[in-house]
Amino acid sequence: MEWGQVQKEISKIFSVSLSKIVLFDTIYEEKNLVYCFRCDSMKFVIKINLFEYNNQMFIKEYKRCQCLSSFAFIPKVIFFGEMEGRLYFIMEYVQGKTLESIGYKNNFGVVIAALNLVNAIDGSVLDSVDSRFASIHNGLDFSVWCLNYLKNNLDQIDCDSLMSAKKIIENEVANLAGDLDINLDIFEKVRPVLLHTDMHARNLLVENGNISIIDWYHAEKGDNALEIASILHNYSIPPYLHHDLIKGYRHWGFFEEFNVRLKFYDRFLKVNNLVGRMNFIQKTNCVDKFDVLQINQSLLIL
Repeated sequence: MEWGQVQKEISKIFSVSLSKIVLFDTIYEEKNLVYCFRCDSMKFVIKINLFEYNNQMFIKEYKRCQCLSSFAFIPKVIFFGEMEGRLYFIMEYVQGKTLESIGYKNNFGVVIAALNLVNAIDGSVLDSVDSRFASIHNGLDFSVWCLNYLKNNLDQIDCDSLMSAKKIIENEVANLAGDLDINLDIFEKVRPVLLHTDMHARNLLVENGNISIIDWYHAEKGDNALEIASILHNYSIPPYLHHDLIKGYRHWGFFEEFNVRLKFYDRFLKVNNLVGRMNFIQKTNCVDKFDVLQINQSLLIL
């Protein structure tokens, strides 16, 4: 979608002349087109969904962003609409440098501060977004949902070349379910909180000591141990720094119990990543010996 057409749409929404709307950046995402623009002295972002098949997921992203707009560290959504059959929403442009650009290794405190901001929010803030969130009352509900999600995705794999890997993963899922049964009381007393679940270095911005967090597409209501597990994966944090991360994190409660949940979600993410790769290989018909070998090698470290 050309900028000139988008500019006219923005002009109607903001009731300003075209000359006051100035484009300063364009970002091409896998399923979206993002224009960053100025209107008078303020900066905004318009995110446009490019494919009709993605409409449902795009609406989910918008609803997540909208219901979280009241928090100071999250960009505010201003408008949702449709243009030439394509959905879009307009939100504030976030000033600042990404953690990726300034180097997270020397600024890891930003990650911990961001975690403390997000996980301090009760997960019920998302209940109006999706009926699934309203059904999660504690950490046990969330962990059961994670296992069911894993099983449903695993059931979709029926490619002969992936059957041996599928059987190994089915055993690992059964082991996860067994661990959950042993620790039901630990998971059941967990209060569900807001989770970002994709807090990588490009989604954290810093400006004058203030932190902003963008890209809430994967926001969840659940166990904060999953958030920490995903951070350990996203940043490839060496084991000797794991304790420093948890030490600076305010919401772990009893460390031994938190560690049980952390190990559970660490294994869940590893298995989920493999199942995702297997589903992608099957859907794209790209199964070859190299792909299968890589997956089998990954299974050895589960």
